[in-house]
Amino acid sequence: DRGDPPAEAAFPSLTGVYRGASWHERETAEMFGLEFLGHPHPEPLPFNARNLFKTIGPGAILLATSIGGGEWLVGPATSVQYGVGLFWIATVAILLQLVFNLEAIRYTLYTGEPIYSGFMRLKPRSGFWATVYVILTAMQLGIPAVAAACAAPLFAAFAGRMPGAPDAGTLVWVTYGVIAVTVLILSLGGTIERTLEYVSWAMLAYTYLNDVRFSATREQDLQRAGVAVQRALGLEPDSDGVRLVEGRLHYEAKRMPQALAAFERAVELNPNNVSALGFRGAALVMMGRPEEALAQIDQAMRLSPRDPQLAVWHMFAGVAHLHLGHEGDAVEWLTRSVDAYPASPFGRLFLASALGAAGRIDEARAQMAQLQKMRPGFTLSRFRAVEPSDAAAFLAQRERVYEGLRRAGMPD
Repeated sequence: DRGDPPAEAAFPSLTGVYRGASWHERETAEMFGLEFLGHPHPEPLPFNARNLFKTIGPGAILLATSIGGGEWLVGPATSVQYGVGLFWIATVAILLQLVFNLEAIRYTLYTGEPIYSGFMRLKPRSGFWATVYVILTAMQLGIPAVAAACAAPLFAAFAGRMPGAPDAGTLVWVTYGVIAVTVLILSLGGTIERTLEYVSWAMLAYTYLNDVRFSATREQDLQRAGVAVQRALGLEPDSDGVRLVEGRLHYEAKRMPQALAAFERAVELNPNNVSALGFRGAALVMMGRPEEALAQIDQAMRLSPRDPQLAVWHMFAGVAHLHLGHEGDAVEWLTRSVDAYPASPFGRLFLASALGAAGRIDEARAQMAQLQKMRPGFTLSRFRAVEPSDAAAFLAQRERVYEGLRRAGMPD
């Protein structure tokens, strides 16, 4: 029994977690009178010309992507071929589609289920309506406005030219391929939904971990990332991507043996996961084993020499050399890292340390000045406090880094 919502119904807003919930909450509030506590803009915009265009502009763009595309594109073409007398069909179809879509939205907002679930409960029985909609969907996919319309840009993308009359047969086969792929996607809907869910949880965890060492809410971010990782592992424990993020969580939480185990599991699941190889090298550095780390990092770079994370692997290699006392090699690798990714604060920090350790004080101080612009007030004591490892061998090697930073002018 869903019934009418209570007059004083109020719910906490989700906009702090998911900003895209804002317009859903606004629409639900305006349709049903529900209140969302903490919503950033609970009141409608004042009615004036400026706000009118603010509202209509984005709405018109969104509407154009979902209503009328086929009707107003195929409609004129059909009219040219078969006469203007058929053009009225497009207008009627748009009006009917508008009414149906609005009512479908209201139904879903009120009941919490898709409108097709409601259709399945109508007489004579669900099997009848399921058959009807399968046939209608197949007819829709077979219309040139849908599947065949995809065939032309697909052909052009692979052939490097627009299709012409001699390519009509090829377009037919491409159309059949589009229909087959669509049916395959629909038949695997549960698998795709599950995949999207665990990938979303893993991405959420990665977002919390991305800059956690500079975060003012470090402990809360680690806790939230932990929840997201557990949700992802519960859905797909054998995903190398999820194991990679699990390793990142342990890495930042100073659980280096567990981090190394997670990275090794990711490599076991996918030996070509260069991110897992690179972070396995980073974990070995944090455990005081820089020689072994260099072999792992080198393998990652050889497997993917143009990888988007190449600057990170260069930084890890530079840190490993710095821990080994190879200041010249460290400067070379860290310079490559900063050149490839100038916005990296850690790249600047370690390059400043390597330059300081190599006696190139002016260059070291220049890098330190850049770091202070990125992270004002960042001190050596704060850096020590967020180190991801407390292994004895690591801490002994890390003294070389700290001494280089002091020479570069980092305040204690």
